[in-house]
Amino acid sequence: MQCKNKRVIVVATKSELLNEHYYRRLWLAARNISIPRRGWLDEIADCFCQYRGSIIYRSGEPFPIYSASINLSSWRQLSWPVAGKN
Repeated sequence: MQCKNKRVIVVATKSELLNEHYYRRLWLAARNISIPRRGWLDEIADCFCQYRGSIIYRSGEPFPIYSASINLSSWRQLSWPVAGKN
């Protein structure tokens, strides 16, 4: 008998992203990955397009994935929610 692991990613909520402690942990994790600053958009788009699992909201509703080239076409669209805080 073969066991199938279901791969699921839960999208962070707006309140989680606005939480300063969550934001700093996310920033530290991203900083420690050796991806050039301008390479992040390509990495994110590749992850969305090649992911073999489910991406959902906390409510269980599927997260809609549209064309990554449209959603991730500009750094301005990726502005962090607390970018002005130090």
